Amino acid sequence: MTNYRAQFPFLTPAGYRDEPYQYFFDNTSTPSLSLNLAVGQIIDVPLQIEPGPEFRWRGVTITPPGGIVVGVQFLDPVGNQLSNDFQPAQFFQALNPDAVTIGGKPGEVLEPEVSCPGGSVIIMRVQRLA
Repeated sequence: MTNYRAQFPFLTPAGYRDEPYQYFFDNTSTPSLSLNLAVGQIIDVPLQIEPGPEFRWRGVTITPPGGIVVGVQFLDPVGNQLSNDFQPAQFFQALNPDAVTIGGKPGEVLEPEVSCPGGSVIIMRVQRLA
């Protein structure tokens, strides 16, 4: 038997309210995402959170670049790695029915959620795998 648990079981603190919010980063807003990497090359891509209230980072969706295989590794605003190694970008692909076969889901939920102060920076470390 499997117990049911809500996807985001975190309670909103008293006196606060959750507001849905999404960040979008692409090669127009984040030019380093359009760099042509050599196999094995690693770059750190800073993802800036807007100034203001705290952002609760609860999930990731990536559209992998066509024609190349890249891995990603995220660092939270204080520099903690969220994985031990690079994960294939396809692991985070939103509409990829094959994502489940490589260990991913339609997008990837972060548990526990990551607290990002307003104005902080998340690092997406990118490595070309093939």
